[in-house]
Amino acid sequence: MKSYVQQAAGGHLDLVALHLRVFHAAARLGSFRKAAEELYLSQPTVSFHIQHLERALGIPLFTRSHRKVTLTPAGMLLYDHSTDVLAATESLAARLGELTGKFHGRLAIGLTNLMSSYVLPRIIGAFLAQHKDVKVVWNVAGSGAVLKSLLDGEVDIGIVAEPIDRGDLVAEEFFRDHHVVVAPPRHRWCLEERKIALNDLLEEPLIVQEPGSCTYTGLASYLDANGLSLSSCNVVLEVNNSESVKALVEAGLGIAVLPRTSVVTEFRAGTLSELRIEGDPIEHVFSVVYHRNKPLKGVAKAFLDFLHLRGPGETAETADPGETADDAVPMRA
Repeated sequence: MKSYVQQAAGGHLDLVALHLRVFHAAARLGSFRKAAEELYLSQPTVSFHIQHLERALGIPLFTRSHRKVTLTPAGMLLYDHSTDVLAATESLAARLGELTGKFHGRLAIGLTNLMSSYVLPRIIGAFLAQHKDVKVVWNVAGSGAVLKSLLDGEVDIGIVAEPIDRGDLVAEEFFRDHHVVVAPPRHRWCLEERKIALNDLLEEPLIVQEPGSCTYTGLASYLDANGLSLSSCNVVLEVNNSESVKALVEAGLGIAVLPRTSVVTEFRAGTLSELRIEGDPIEHVFSVVYHRNKPLKGVAKAFLDFLHLRGPGETAETADPGETADDAVPMRA
C-alpha cells in the first residue's frame, strides 16, 4: 500500500493537508511517537513533515526535549487555525476529486472483527483497485467503541452490529448474517438428521466469545427471548476471537455459536458442521453509520457510493456457497 508521501504526489493540496494532519496530531498528542502510532507512520516520517512545515513557514513550531514536545507561540497559533485550514483544504481536494473521479488521501473506517476478517477485505481491495492513491486505515473494535470513534471524529465511517437510535447519526443497512451452532463433524448430533431442541444444548460444553462481542450479545439475547440464559449453559471456555473458537471446536472441546459468514470455509472443508436447532435463527444486521450533520465528502463519499453499488446486502445464510463478496447484491440505501 502506498505511503502518505507517495499519495501526496497526487497533488499539492494533498501534500498541504498531509503536513497539517501530521502537525495537528503531534500537537494534540504532545508527542511525535504517539502521532506516528495514530497515523500509522514511522517517527522519522512525522519529523519530516513537521520540519517541512517549519522550513516553509520560516519559524519553529515545536520546542523539543527528550521527554516531550511543546508548541511554540507560532505552533499554538497554527494549531488554533489548523482544524479550519485542514477542513477547507480537504474539502477543496474532495471537490476536485469529485470533478475528476480521482481521489487522494485517507479513509478511516471503524468496524467490528467480523467485518474486518470476513466481509470488508474483498470490498476494500476492489475499492483500492479503482482508487490507487487512497490510504485506508481501519480501527477494529466492538460496536460501542466504533460509534465512539465516529462521534469523536477519529473515523469517517463506522460499520456496527447494534441498532442505532440517534438523531445525529445515519445508519444504512449493509449486511445480514445468521448465527449458527457449530460442532466437530464427529459430534453425535451431526450424524442425526433432525433438529435439536434448544434445551438439549444446555448440557453441552459451550465455547463463547468474550462479553461485548456481537456473537456473545446475540446469543445472550436469543437465549433470553427463549426463557433461558447463558448462566444456565455449560460454558467451558471464553475466548476473544472467532478463529480461536473455531480451533477449539475443531479440537472437540465443545460446541459454539458463530456468525455463518465466519465458518463458510470450514463448512466447505468439512472441518466443522452445523447443528440444526429448532426455532428462529439468531440474526444480526450490520449497518454503515456516519454523521447526519457532517455530509461525507471526497474519499469517504466515494467509498459509501461504492458500497451502495457493490454490497453485500444479503445474508450469509442465503448466499450461494461459491459466491464471494464481489458477487453479492448491493446494500440497501
